[in-house]
Amino acid sequence: MKLLFLGASNTDCGHCFSEDNLGYGYVKMVHDLLLQKAQKDCPSEMSLSTSDSSVQIKADHSGTPGNLPKGICTSTVIINGGTDGFTFPRILRKWEQSWKRTAFDAVFILGGINEVGALMDSGMDETSHRVLLQRSAVALSALLSGLSASGCPQIFVLEPFLFDTPQYLKSWMGTLEEVRGMIRQTVASVLPAFFSLCTDSGFHVTPDHMSADVSRIQTVQNSFCRIHLLPTQPLLDDAVQRSGIQEITKDGIHLAHEGHYVLAEMIVKSIWSTYDIQQS
Repeated sequence: MKLLFLGASNTDCGHCFSEDNLGYGYVKMVHDLLLQKAQKDCPSEMSLSTSDSSVQIKADHSGTPGNLPKGICTSTVIINGGTDGFTFPRILRKWEQSWKRTAFDAVFILGGINEVGALMDSGMDETSHRVLLQRSAVALSALLSGLSASGCPQIFVLEPFLFDTPQYLKSWMGTLEEVRGMIRQTVASVLPAFFSLCTDSGFHVTPDHMSADVSRIQTVQNSFCRIHLLPTQPLLDDAVQRSGIQEITKDGIHLAHEGHYVLAEMIVKSIWSTYDIQQS
């Protein structure tokens, strides 16, 4: 089982400078949570190996190939593909250069926040504003279509998030919503291309697909691939109410330790939920 995480600084988290190449953030925590699951399911057969680009969890244990919850006990490779400062066009370019020909069982994409920063900091006019968003939409569409064409059966798109502390970030919230809207529209716009690839009943959109209800995984599907759109802000805002802003974010943009853990738990629970849905 191969899992790839794509994104910017909150995904990167210095992974190139860590011994296991996972960094210190939510990608590392997802690994640790999956490792705990594997150790619980098959503790006597557990081993862990590392390489320059991934961490591999291995255990000899009977499981259904392609079934991620049970497949955790066969072999799971986790790759942190995040890079600080990346927008969707650069995320796409990195995937094309490094992993386009690699088959992954699930890919997680957390992008969009650097589009928000660029739009807020550059002082660009309205035309340039639209051009930047359009380029990012085209790049995200190409990434989703390319991942689907590569045979990836599960794609998780995590919406970008911000906090209103420091105070100047309050003025960013409207642009954040604009970028989130671009992401949602792009996910939906990829469906006609997916539909043309289908040979049976086409794609299915779950009820409340574009709602902000985090109790549902928002999913679009074709005969080859599912794309899951995961809102992150509500869970992180709830965590701020429980633990305080300083425990969740360093500066309103980058997550602190507990914020990363909230994101990691969301991802792991979404994985279990998705595969449970498939088996039902």
